[in-house]
Amino acid sequence: MTAQTGLAPVAIRAPQARAAAEVTPEAAKVLPVLFVRWQLQFTKCSLQCPYCIAEWTKRPVDFRPDRFRRIVDRLLEQPYRLVIRLGVEGEIFLSPEIQEGVIRLSHHPKVEGISFSTNMMASDDKVAAFLDRADCGKVGMGCTIHDTQITEEQAEGFFRRIEMIQKRGVLVFVGYVAKPDRFDYMRRYKARLDALGVPFISNEYNGAFEHVPYPEAYTSEDRRELRQFLWTDHYYEMLVERRNPKGKPCLAGHRYIYLGSDGKILSCGNDRNLPWNLWQKAAWHLNKQWPARIQARRVRRRQLGNILTDDLRLADAPRRCPHTSCTCGNEAQAFFQVGEEYHRTRTLRVIYPKSRAAELEARYPNLKPLEEGAWKRS
Repeated sequence: MTAQTGLAPVAIRAPQARAAAEVTPEAAKVLPVLFVRWQLQFTKCSLQCPYCIAEWTKRPVDFRPDRFRRIVDRLLEQPYRLVIRLGVEGEIFLSPEIQEGVIRLSHHPKVEGISFSTNMMASDDKVAAFLDRADCGKVGMGCTIHDTQITEEQAEGFFRRIEMIQKRGVLVFVGYVAKPDRFDYMRRYKARLDALGVPFISNEYNGAFEHVPYPEAYTSEDRRELRQFLWTDHYYEMLVERRNPKGKPCLAGHRYIYLGSDGKILSCGNDRNLPWNLWQKAAWHLNKQWPARIQARRVRRRQLGNILTDDLRLADAPRRCPHTSCTCGNEAQAFFQVGEEYHRTRTLRVIYPKSRAAELEARYPNLKPLEEGAWKRS
């Protein structure tokens, strides 16, 4: 595998784009797959978790339904089948507009999968009404249980809705943060969800817990258990062991993009959060605006354009990762190696080892692999 540094333009002009949006299911099958991590700035949530470290909790809601719909249009114009992961930044069941967009995408022949996260505090009726209108065979849902913030009755409602969603054929999984004091709960949740045929996929605890930094402070026993809670060895190695990905072939910028709420395109989310160099850190003590402006220019130089105004330009082959860490599960699945060793699915977050495919598909019946080779077709 050789690294590619140039960008090969894929020309998408308005007349062609309109025709591409009307592609038939048969024509869509021959298109290569593009994985899209689309971050929306819908910062409205039905919970106020005190441990939430997400940066968007410090920002006002800046969601524009008109822009959202135009980006949906532009995505459907591209010459790819799409696997889209929405980062809502809040709660999707508080936004009728985002729900409508997901429903529309789920029925389009170019869309292989459309997924999102939710705290699943919406009512049974609201969730059922959404599922009634969506193509559940294309929908993925990551449902995070915030058990320290809800009542026991609400928790039972959460699991009742998970079972309902599972029976509809949605590729649903339950997410949970692996706080050092919550391992007993994770064991119980995993057993309960295994009985329902629903994957339990934990995230590492990232930050200080009782003034001790994690994930570094996990004990040897914790780490043995975390492999099963983090779902795959790959996620464990990247998110807990903090393996250095620099130089590894990656689909970012080739068959994977990070899409901002304003339509700006990056190869991956790591390009949005570049580490500061020593000069910037030193300048910060003199004038905070200088290094901030430099950082903004660094990010702009890495942008691949804006999907609302530009032709999509992607690298013509997997490129070598330029970063020394990859600590988001949605980004870590973009590595070329993942497609060699794991089945990709219609949900970006859910991959599973090919060596255990028969076992896992029997245990979790909604697991279905993306067509072999589709993600590396040129």
